[in-house]
Amino acid sequence: MKDKTKTVLIAGGSGLVGQRLTSILVDAGYHVHILTRSSSLKNTRPNVRYFNWDVANGTIDQNALDADVLINLAGAGIADKRWTAARKTEILESRTLSTKLLRDSLVNSKKRMSHYIGASAIGIYGNSSKQLLTEDDISSSSDFMVRVCKQWEEAHLSLAESVDKLSILRIGIVLSTKGGALKEILKPLSLGRMGTYFGDGSMIYSWIHIDDLCTMCVDLMSNTINAGIYNAVAPHPVSNKELVKEIIDVKDIKAVQVPAPTFMMKLMLGEMANTILNSTSVSSQLIQKAGFNFTYPQLKSALEDILTTHK
Repeated sequence: MKDKTKTVLIAGGSGLVGQRLTSILVDAGYHVHILTRSSSLKNTRPNVRYFNWDVANGTIDQNALDADVLINLAGAGIADKRWTAARKTEILESRTLSTKLLRDSLVNSKKRMSHYIGASAIGIYGNSSKQLLTEDDISSSSDFMVRVCKQWEEAHLSLAESVDKLSILRIGIVLSTKGGALKEILKPLSLGRMGTYFGDGSMIYSWIHIDDLCTMCVDLMSNTINAGIYNAVAPHPVSNKELVKEIIDVKDIKAVQVPAPTFMMKLMLGEMANTILNSTSVSSQLIQKAGFNFTYPQLKSALEDILTTHK
């Protein structure tokens, strides 16, 4: 039975995953503290409180730290803007400096959390073709996302002395209609009945239903599964073309599958194109062995739920 009195502090709580996680935690009886840069967010929801922090200036409302668990989802969106040199710096520092601020705040306040859960990404594995990767298969390439994820995880690990337990989730493509890749794939389907895949559509995508990801966080903080570094992906990766086809089938619409040439994606997106053109087939075996049970292990059931409920 979950401890109904626990308070969970979420950094990045106003993002896609953070918002859904907050709802799930509140429904389960937890209290939630959310760190935000916005002064306009008010405490209007029961058991949810907002606290200001400013990573650039190194400030944080110390009252936010009156919590049992810290879940760190903070970081600028990977695909929100073209990767200029300035944007790449922002992507990296929004992860590493925010985590450093959390660490320094805990150390200086002498507060201790029972569990720290840090977000990472399967980008740490680079372009892996169709080889199924485990948590030990970190890429040695100089790819930007590989470097970001490595430094991100190093920052997470620096909190080990301020918490009883520490976990890192390497997150795959999060399926939700409210943001991320699925929302973008749905746009041309809604407007022009076109299902767009990239290149020949053979690149492998490792995905996860947003609720399964949030449940992983809950299971970790409630000790249902042991702390550790885990791939947060469903058991059955699919190709980009299979993903688009399944969306069309689940929506039960007549649509034409249209390829977006690789050179065009690289021309439009530059280096950022690697985030959709890389193939990353990632194993979920470790977290399943730890005791996690996926509610949505298959893509079809995941899409049916998401598209019906608009999660």
